[in-house]
Amino acid sequence: MIASAARDTAYRPSERDELAGLFDMLRRAAFDAVVVLDYLEHVLDDERCLDEVDRVLERSGTLYLSTPTEGGFLNWLKPRIGLTLDQYGHVREGYRLAALEERLVRRGYRVVDRATYSFFFTEALEMGINALFVLIGRRKKVAGDPANRDGHISPQSEAEFAKHRRQLKLYSLIYPVFRAVAWLDRLCPAGSGYALVLRAVRGPATLAG
Repeated sequence: MIASAARDTAYRPSERDELAGLFDMLRRAAFDAVVVLDYLEHVLDDERCLDEVDRVLERSGTLYLSTPTEGGFLNWLKPRIGLTLDQYGHVREGYRLAALEERLVRRGYRVVDRATYSFFFTEALEMGINALFVLIGRRKKVAGDPANRDGHISPQSEAEFAKHRRQLKLYSLIYPVFRAVAWLDRLCPAGSGYALVLRAVRGPATLAG
């Protein structure tokens, strides 16, 4: 519920008070670990979001964070084929790993693990599937579908899975080919993924080499 409300503030700033109320239900230092999964890119005020993480995480707690990365050819290509930020429900493309680490260090975290994933070939496959879904959604409107997809780039309900049953059956048949293409990610340079994940512990703030 909190994640949903926070995403809405990217498009309806007037509802920020509602989001604040949801966060207020959580007491200070309530958790020994917080997971922020593909979330920061959806909210306008990412600093405020991190402030709330700081507030509810205990002093020696662990933060697990993932987000898309910024830059790269495919991120340049996406808006040119109709996959604009609003299609994903994003307010920013993503983050550079080093810059995000520096922000966490300034907040008193020690980044102990980090990696990027979803390299060129996997990301290209996902981009193609998302683009096809968006194209089908535009051409074949179903009663009740929102005009603004607001991050709705894949089937999310039982009705939508039923609607796209044929396409999903086709996908299951060609999946072995997709998996073989995704294997080519192993040829990509380390650190060049289109998504990142890190683990940071509250404590002495140092950047690991």
